Amino acid sequence: MCEQLVFCQSGSVGGRVTGPGGQSMEFRLELGDWIVIPTRHWLTLENFSPECVVGVFASHSFDADEYIDSPDEL
Repeated sequence: MCEQLVFCQSGSVGGRVTGPGGQSMEFRLELGDWIVIPTRHWLTLENFSPECVVGVFASHSFDADEYIDSPDEL
């Protein structure tokens, strides 16, 4: 399973993380802000500012067999 570190390199972006059981948390990232997305959590990014650049570090390489296609699969 893969964890992710999502960080804002420029501008701003809004988002929501949904975990198993359906609990969710909304957030806003500005320049220099970051958030860790645990395994088996669904990330939605939205409301990008025009100059937004988002980076992601992942704990593992992409593996299609482990990929979750929708939050219903949590």
